[in-house]
Order: sequence, then C-alpha cells, then structure tokens
Amino acid sequence: MVGKKDSQAEPPSSLQIAQEFVAEYFENYFARRDLKQIKKMLAPDCTGIGSAQHEIAHSAAEAVKNFKEDFTQISDPITTRNVALNWQPLSEKTILAWGTMDITGNTDKEKFEIPNVRLSLIVGISRSKGKLHHLHLSIPQEDPGEPESYPIRRLSEELKATEQKYQLIYENSPIGILYYDTQGVILDCNDKFLQIIDSTREKLKKVNMLRLPDKKALKEVKEALAGRTGYYNSYYRSITSKKVTPLRAVTTPMYDHSGKIIGGIAIYEDMSEFKDTENRLQHHFNFERLVANISSQFVNSTVGEIDRVIENSLRLTCEFFEIGRGYIFTLDHNKNTITNTHEWCAPGVKSLKSKYQNYPLIQCDFIKEFQKQTFDHYQISSLDEMPPEDNEFRKLLEEDETNGVLLLPLFREGQAIGMFGYDSLGTSCVWTNEEVSLLKVVGEIFSNALTRKEAEHQKILAESYRRQTENSDSLAKLTEAVAQQFSNQLQLVIGNLELLKFDNSDPRKKKKHDAIKAAMKAAELSSMLMSYLGETHGKTLEEKALQQEKQAQILPKQLEGGHILVIESDQMLRFITTSMLQHFNFKVLEARDGAEAVQVFLANQKTVRLVICDLVMPGINGWQTLAALRKKAPGLSFILASGYDDAMAVKGSHTELPQAFLRKPFNAASLQEAIRLALTS
Repeated sequence: MVGKKDSQAEPPSSLQIAQEFVAEYFENYFARRDLKQIKKMLAPDCTGIGSAQHEIAHSAAEAVKNFKEDFTQISDPITTRNVALNWQPLSEKTILAWGTMDITGNTDKEKFEIPNVRLSLIVGISRSKGKLHHLHLSIPQEDPGEPESYPIRRLSEELKATEQKYQLIYENSPIGILYYDTQGVILDCNDKFLQIIDSTREKLKKVNMLRLPDKKALKEVKEALAGRTGYYNSYYRSITSKKVTPLRAVTTPMYDHSGKIIGGIAIYEDMSEFKDTENRLQHHFNFERLVANISSQFVNSTVGEIDRVIENSLRLTCEFFEIGRGYIFTLDHNKNTITNTHEWCAPGVKSLKSKYQNYPLIQCDFIKEFQKQTFDHYQISSLDEMPPEDNEFRKLLEEDETNGVLLLPLFREGQAIGMFGYDSLGTSCVWTNEEVSLLKVVGEIFSNALTRKEAEHQKILAESYRRQTENSDSLAKLTEAVAQQFSNQLQLVIGNLELLKFDNSDPRKKKKHDAIKAAMKAAELSSMLMSYLGETHGKTLEEKALQQEKQAQILPKQLEGGHILVIESDQMLRFITTSMLQHFNFKVLEARDGAEAVQVFLANQKTVRLVICDLVMPGINGWQTLAALRKKAPGLSFILASGYDDAMAVKGSHTELPQAFLRKPFNAASLQEAIRLALTS
C-alpha cells in the first residue's frame, strides 16, 4: 500500500516549483557565479533592473550582457545571509518573490558588505519548470536623507521629466485640449482651445459638456464617457462667444489607476485654414473645368462659329469672376491702332465696342512691354495704384467708369496681335497668380481661334486665286498643246520641203523655196504663241535660219565612222529628221522614247557620237533622257529639240545640260548648225 501511495503522489505546485527555481538561481548567481546556467534560466522576454546606472534590461539578451559585466567585475562567489523572501502568486503560472538579504563579497580592489539588499523576482511556470521573467535588485539608503537607489531615482526623474514634457506640449500645443469629468464639468483646457472658440476660462466654468446644444458634439462627448472614441468634424458655434469655427475633434476616455473611467479628453483642431485652402482648391478646380469647357467648345466649332464661341467664352469667364465686362482687342501695327473685335457685357453694363474701332494706340509702358513679351499681364485693382506714366490710360478708364482692369496679351508666332481683358465696374477684383495662369491658357485658346479664322480667310482667298490661276493655266496648257501640235505639223512640212529642195533637178525649186519661206513664217507665228506662254527673247526663226545658212560649213570630223541617235516620239518627225541626216551622209539610229533610247545606246555605245532628242515625250522626257545617257557616257554630245526657244527650254534646275538646242520647226541649215555646235562645244 505504501508503494501505491508513492506512485500516486501529487505533482509539485507552482509555488514549490518557483521556490526550487529561486533557490537554484541563488546557487548559480551568488555561489557559483555561473553565467552559462543563468542563461538557461532566463525567459526570452526577461527584463531587469540592477543597482548600477546602466543595469536596465529590456530583453534576455540585454540581461545576459549585464550579467556578464557583473561577473567580470565580481568573479568570486558572493555570500548571502539573512535571506527573507515573501511569495505571492500573481496567477496560476506566475509567482512573485520579494524580500531582503545581506550580501558579502570581494572585487578586485576591495571587500564589500551590504545589508538589507532588496530583491524581487517574477517566475513563470511552464511544463513544471520555472523561468525568470523579471529581476529587480536595489541597494537601500544608508541615511534617511540620502537619495533613493539609482533605479528608483531614475524612474522618479524620468516620470518627472515626462510630466514636464507633457505639460509643455499641453500648454504649447497647436491644437486645443480639454479635460472634463463624468458629470460633464470642464476640469481644464489649454490656451489654444480658448483661442479656437474665442472664450476665457471664467466663461468655461459655466459650461457643462453634457448640455451642449450641438447634438453631434454632445454625442461625441458621451462616446468618451462610455469608453469609446468619438469623432467630430463640422462647423461649431461657441456658446460663450457665438463664434463659428470649422472644427475637427477626437474624444477619448480618461481612466484612473484601477481602469475606471473618470472623465474624457477632447482634442480640437481649427480647420479654418484648411477650409480656406479647400475652398481655394475647389475654386481653382472649377476654373480648370471652365477652361476645359471653353477649349472643347472651340475644338468642336466651325470657323463660322468662332466669333460666337469667343463671346460666349468671355461671358463664362466674366460670370465666373463676377465681372461686368470682357473683351478682345486686335492690334494693327501698320496703322498703330487697336480695334475691339469681341465683347461681352453684363446686363445693364454699357458696351464700348463701337467706341474702340481703329482707336489710336495710346502710349502706355505695359503695351510696349506686351509687344516685347516682357510683361505677361497688367493688373490694376484700383485706379489709385496706377503709375504716373499710365495717366493717359487712366483717363480712358475713368471715362469708361472702370475701377479696375486685368489685361493679357495675345500672341501669334511670337508677335503680339492684340490683348484680352476684364473691367471691374463695381467692387474691385484681385486675380491670383493661379487664376492669371489659367487665363493665359484662355488667351492661347483665343489666339489659336483667331489664327484659325484668319487662316481660313486666307485659304478662301488662296482658293479663289487658285481657281483663277487654274483657269488661266488650263487655257495656257490648251494653247501650248495646240501650238506644239502646229509646230510639229510645220516641222513635217518644212522637212519634206527641205528634202525636195535637195533634188536640184526639180524645175520648181523657186516655188519650193517660197513654200519653205511661208512655212517658216507660220512657224514664227507658232513661236510667238509659245513665247506668250513663257518668257522668251531673241531673233525670229527666219533671222536665225538666214544666220545659220551663212554659218553652215563642213561638219566636224568627229562623226566619221559614228552614228547619230535620233529620239522622237512622233514617227513622221522621226522619219523627216532621219532623212535629213542621211542626206548629209550621217549614219542614224532611231528610238521612240527615252527608255528605248537607253537600250539602243547601250547596244551601240562604241559608235554613238551624238544624240538628238525631243524635249517633250511621253514617259521619260528629254531632260531625264539626257541625265540617264550621261550617266552611261559622261562626255556624250547631246542636242535637245523643242518648240520653245533656248531661254524657255532651259528653265528649271537641271544636273546636265546639252551642248546645243534645236528650235522646232527646224530646216536643214538649223539642223546642221546645231550639230556643229554640239560637236565643237
């Protein structure tokens, strides 16, 4: 039975475990000075306060550090006597031990003996094992008047410093602070609260927080007395001064040491500055929306609607700023005048638009600065503010019964084209920098709209001129085409007559000569018509033909054994030219256009000495053919044939030039002279 009782013995209580743990701690700390074992006895959240200034630990790691320094200074065992401990369970698993003892030991320098050392420990029990959670060791005062031991003294000093700090914050806080008890009686408040509600402490003595007429404020006061946090954000009317202030407040409970609610604390913030800022931001935002609306109206408007949209925009901005008159003036730099092109006036306000039409530009410094782009606006809230140099402008404002004015320049491509502005007719208006900046955007919108309108006007004029020019060009092209065809037909007549003239056996040689002369006269008429279409100067065809006959001579020998490449789109003209060249014993190659000419040339590049090419051809024209063949043979001799004279034919920019021009219609002498010039140039 005894063995059975032993096997069923009850486990040790938490108090017994704590007592055994403390005894073991004393053994390791005082007798053995065993840091390793001490480490094992500390809970992770262990805190401690020692007898020295630095011996405060907030964690097990800091506690170990303090123990290590302690063991370094006193390495020998410390003797304990008269140990008297008290035990108090704080919970089922937490035991408090406190009491006193006498200790004796040695340092490196001296022996010490300290009676009545005070000690307190908190031991936590887990799985039948103890862990040290808190340790407090202090040395008592030797004399009644001596200050308390360091840890207690430090805590006392810190508490006093904290009280002073919070008192300083309380008295100098930028927010109002108020205390009241559970009966709603105001216990205290700081000066900032009195300033916010414009009251005094004497007046507040008569106020009960539980009788506030503001139901929302009363609700938040009661929230704090009920143990909850209350929030207030509204306009509060003071019951002692009738001042209305936008307030934001927080109320919280106030507790005593036992956790009982003994009143409430209210913190008040004056939101007047914030509200002013909020109102300014809202004003700015509304104006931004207005500017965006104005911009969209211009984007969606036609040119014919621009004037109406401008005047509507003046109306919107005037109504936004509560201004009586808005307007736009344009500058005429040549006449040195201004003209009021657009205006909006509030009901009952006199229009000045008719007065300021082609009005002489007054001499004001701000207008000069506008033109030099050194001023971005001119603002006068009162005529008394105007500088002496603007007296002439002031007289105009007085005539127009204007008290203040804001003017901003309008620019187009960096040049001032006018200005727009607003007149204060009653109370003066002062525009902020933000408003002026946004009005500059409106000014850019106005400038773009006026530029768009002017561009459309110029476009209409240009279109009218283009149509007239187009009609003239059409007539010119038609005339040119007729003249070109007439010239080609004359070339056929002259060419055939030239071929007949080579036949000396024909008894009608005199008549052939007369026919050629008549054809040349007709060609002269064609030349005069084509000259009318361009700019041409020089001798008549008949004069040139006579001169060329005189200059005709034995052709250069450069063509001996070579070919002349004739490029002509008209088959009959190509035949006539080839026949005339063959009559002069030249070997001839033919091509119908520029593309074929390049192929023929590449196939006969070694023998082609000269090219005679028509200027006007389908596809690749004469100039393009000249450039293409010169790429293949840079020194190639080239003659361009055209119904125009030399000056007209060479108009334009060309990378390559021919050695000679052959004026259509041409005779044998003209052809010979052109060949001579081409081969000798």
